[in-house]
Amino acid sequence: MLPTIAELLERVGVDATDAVAEELPHNRWLSPGVWRIRTREGQLAVLKYTRSDRSPGDTPMDAHWTARDHDLRRWTYWCRESLAYQHDLASEYDGSGIRAPACLGADVDGSEAVLLLEWVAGEPGEVWQVPSYGPAAEAIGRAQAPFLLGGRCRRFPG
Repeated sequence: MLPTIAELLERVGVDATDAVAEELPHNRWLSPGVWRIRTREGQLAVLKYTRSDRSPGDTPMDAHWTARDHDLRRWTYWCRESLAYQHDLASEYDGSGIRAPACLGADVDGSEAVLLLEWVAGEPGEVWQVPSYGPAAEAIGRAQAPFLLGGRCRRFPG
């Protein structure tokens, strides 16, 4: 059973009184819960919850989302996003044209992670028209080129 929205908000230091939550579309295998939150003060944010004991699902297609999700090097590592925020990995992309939402709060332990992220208005990628992908691809190339060319590459625990 998922913790309540109020419990999750409390873990990231937000008063849940009068907060309104709207569930956002998300991959249920990677993140058991993702909501847009409006606080009593009117601040918009995204609340994300994940945990290490995610269900493998009922089908092989379901199971591929959580396969080896305790492997630090795997793209589905259950805590990857929260670790990226904890270690400010997004700052490595400064100047590329890519910016991650600011982390407004985080609570991470050995089995669960709660993130409160800045709400960023815009169009989700699934509704983009083809011409929108060109600038995004160029920005990703600028962001990743220094790593591929042996430039900057911080070491992280694990």
